[in-house]
Amino acid sequence: MILGNLPIGCNAIYLTIYETKDKNQYDQFGCLKWLNEFAEYYNHELQIELNNIRGLHPRANIIYVDYYNATSTLYHNLKKFDNLLNSHCNLLYICFKYAYYFKSIIM
Repeated sequence: MILGNLPIGCNAIYLTIYETKDKNQYDQFGCLKWLNEFAEYYNHELQIELNNIRGLHPRANIIYVDYYNATSTLYHNLKKFDNLLNSHCNLLYICFKYAYYFKSIIM
C-alpha cells in the first residue's frame, strides 16, 4: 500500500510557515495553491512510477491510496463537518487546519 501526498497547502503548519498577505497565493478554501499543485504533481509522478513497477512485477498487489482527494473533501467543507471535527479530532493535521480556519474567521 503506497500513500499519496495530502493537500499540504491546506495544512495549518504549512499555512503558518508560508503565510503571505498576497491573496492570489490562496484558493477559495484558504489553501496555498502552489503547495497543493506540488502535492498533485508528486501524486501524479508517484502513480506513473507505481504503474511502471506493476509492469515489472505483475503478480504483486500494489495499491495506491489517494489521500489527496479523500482529505480535500474535509478541507473544502469545514463548516459542514463542524460537529465531527469539534468532537472527534482524530486526525491531527485536520484538527490543526480546523483551528487555523476558525482563528482566521475570528481575527
